[in-house]
Amino acid sequence: MPQKEDHVVSEAEWQVMRVIWNKQHTTAKKIYELLHESLDWKLTTVKTLLGRLVTKEWVQTTKEGKRFIYSPLLSQTDAMKLATDDFLARFCATTVGETIAEMIRTTPLRQEDLQLLRETIDQIHPMSITCTCLPGQCNCHHEKG
Repeated sequence: MPQKEDHVVSEAEWQVMRVIWNKQHTTAKKIYELLHESLDWKLTTVKTLLGRLVTKEWVQTTKEGKRFIYSPLLSQTDAMKLATDDFLARFCATTVGETIAEMIRTTPLRQEDLQLLRETIDQIHPMSITCTCLPGQCNCHHEKG
């Protein structure tokens, strides 16, 4: 898994990753062909993004003749977990349940998704949550003053 500082990727890098996860093994040219019309990108843009993803250890390269083949080092599930953890870490730990509930309320979901959520919730045991905010960041801490 990438280091903490390497797990954040840009929106453009996410677009490239989605193609790589779908194809599993692909070239910069193929990614360009799939994305350039919708995103108005040049091949050099795709290559730059791929270089960043290789540096961040999300993608690996294999040379086949004169071309490089790109494949994921990080699964889509692991990437979603990193992004979700990063997002939820921005809020007070005592409000994460509220945040998730709001996401569920406002996100279009299929019947299968709702069933999966029900099953998952039924398997979870309540936990004691401790606020880790700094003073003044939430109402959990009592400020001195």
